[in-house]
Amino acid sequence: MGRTYVDFNLFLVENSDTSVGEMDTVHGTRNGKVLLTFFFCKCSLMLAFIIDSCTQLDVKKIIDELYESFGEEVFKESFLVILTDNG
Repeated sequence: MGRTYVDFNLFLVENSDTSVGEMDTVHGTRNGKVLLTFFFCKCSLMLAFIIDSCTQLDVKKIIDELYESFGEEVFKESFLVILTDNG
């Protein structure tokens, strides 16, 4: 909250070796399921999950599942910075 894409780019200049992930959603039909994606820039890896809706609760559920699967240390290393849009 309160950060801009300019802030993100300035952070990367000062922290060029930081692992960055990008999170986005892809909507199919108006009231259909949603694809939640995580793209890891340094290794060109994309994870995608089908969720029922684009609510905070559905997104949080996936993030919590990733945390449980990865473990705290790997999760924190993998998701040090997450870039999202304002949607």
